[in-house]
Amino acid sequence: MAFWFSNSDNRDTKVNGLLNSFRTPFWREKHRWFFRCRWNQSSIANLGSLYTLPGIIDELDDSPENRFESTCPDNNISHDLYDRVRIFKYWSEQTNLCPDFMVSYPKFRDIHHLKIKLPFNDNLWKFVSTLNQLNKLDVTMDEGSTYSQLQTLIDQAPHLYSLSIAYLYDLPITPSTFTITNASIRRVEFLPPISFYTKYMNKGKCMAFANSPLGRQCEVLILHLETHTFVIDLIKKMPKLRSLTFMCQGDRWKGISQFETKNNIIQWLRENNLPSSVSIIDSNQSSFI
Repeated sequence: MAFWFSNSDNRDTKVNGLLNSFRTPFWREKHRWFFRCRWNQSSIANLGSLYTLPGIIDELDDSPENRFESTCPDNNISHDLYDRVRIFKYWSEQTNLCPDFMVSYPKFRDIHHLKIKLPFNDNLWKFVSTLNQLNKLDVTMDEGSTYSQLQTLIDQAPHLYSLSIAYLYDLPITPSTFTITNASIRRVEFLPPISFYTKYMNKGKCMAFANSPLGRQCEVLILHLETHTFVIDLIKKMPKLRSLTFMCQGDRWKGISQFETKNNIIQWLRENNLPSSVSIIDSNQSSFI
C-alpha cells in the first residue's frame, strides 16, 4: 500500500502512528502478521509504502536516505525477505549507506536486474552474494570508471542477456567499450541518462562495435548515430542482428522537423536495397526508428 507525506508531516511520527495500529495482539500474536514501512527522508520524496512480511519487494536501492521500520520484535527482519528482491540499485559513491543495511548487510541472492554506477566499491559484494540470476545490467560510467572493473562484474553473470551503458557528463565512448566479452549477452544499449549528454556514435565506433565480440553476437541494438548512413553498414556487419533502434543527430539543428527528418530517413533506407527480411518501423512516440 502506498501513502503520501504532506510537507508538514513529521515522517517518523506518521510512520510510527501507522505501524502502531498493527502492533496489537490481534496482528502480532493471534495471526503472526508483521508489517513494514519504507520511506525516504528526502524532502522531495513524499511517497512511502506499507507491506506485509515477508513480502515481494521488486526493487531496492542503497540510498542513505531510505528508512525502514517494522512491527517485528526488535525490528528484526528475516533475510528471507531480501531473497525476494529482484532489482537492486547500487550507487557506490555513497559511503553513508541505508542504516538498515549497515547493521547486517543483507544478501541479495536472486538479483535479476542490477543498476550500478562505475567505479563501484567492494561493499557491493557485501550485499550481492551471487549474480547467477542476473539478466539485465544497467551501467552508468562516471569519471574514474574502468572497463576492467565492468568486465570483472560481467564475468560474474553467466546468464546476462541485456547490457545498457550510459555516460555521465562529457565522457567519451572509448575503444575499450568494444572489448567487453560475455557469451550470453544478446541485447546492447548505448543510452545516456540525460539527453544533454547524448553520445552520437560515428562510423568508426559503429564499425568497431560491429566487429567486436559483443557486436557479432548482438541481436538487439539501441543507440544514437551521427547519421543514418551507418545503418546499412551495421545491418550488413552484424550477423545476428534482428532489431536495431536508433536516433540520428543529422539534420537535428537544420530547421527540419522531427517528423520530416524521420520520414526522409525511412525513405532513404527503403531506397537502399535492404535485404527483403528487413522491415522498417517508425516509433511514433519518440525520435527513434
